[in-house]
Amino acid sequence: TCAVIRTAKILSKEEEEVIDRGLKGGCNRLAHKIREAKKAGILPLEAIRTLASMALDDETMASEMRDAIVIGCCLVLRFDNLAPIMKDDVSWVREEAGLLVTVNLGRTKTGEDEQREISCGLDLTCSEKFCVAHRLQQRCMRAGQGDRIFPSVGSMSTDGFGSALRRWMGKWFPLHRKDWGINSLSAHSLRRSGSSALVELGVEDSQVKAAGGWSPSSSVWTGYTTGALRRKTRVHSELLLGERR
Repeated sequence: TCAVIRTAKILSKEEEEVIDRGLKGGCNRLAHKIREAKKAGILPLEAIRTLASMALDDETMASEMRDAIVIGCCLVLRFDNLAPIMKDDVSWVREEAGLLVTVNLGRTKTGEDEQREISCGLDLTCSEKFCVAHRLQQRCMRAGQGDRIFPSVGSMSTDGFGSALRRWMGKWFPLHRKDWGINSLSAHSLRRSGSSALVELGVEDSQVKAAGGWSPSSSVWTGYTTGALRRKTRVHSELLLGERR
């Protein structure tokens, strides 16, 4: 290409073949250096549930960070859609089936007017340590008009939240630093962790797509759940040989 641009000379077939062989040879020499693109770590289901069960004082940084992590995972959110959620973006109604909370995310990478809906069938009688619907309602009620429901997290950059996520998880669970992959966590881990947990729990593909706002025809979501799908294959030999108990 440079030869054509600089000299206007048309390369002969033999010259093109020499260049082609050189490129192929170079690619072969460098093939061993090719690495799979680095991906954000995934919090296992055990970690998400353990976080939700923690007893933390309200209106503290620890509580806000924990709430953001759990809610981000449960709603399969990108950090840049979680951080800016305002008081006015959250609404709720009490129905016969219980409490229904709606979070308006606005325009996202996967939709023009994306939403998440979370229900609690127990509503006023709910006694769960961590109920996503009620926790969103509580955070919204505490926030001032025009304020974010995650004030400190909302002011963080993507990298800043990733660092905070690793720091807090390491502080809370030092003995799980390796098996939960804490050092590989980043802001992108929330969406990956939530979708992976749903796959691991056997949720249908169509529902996983809906949970993350992916279109019905999208295949992008599979890149978020490869690890969970791989773990599910561990019992395939037992299934094939009829050894499953």
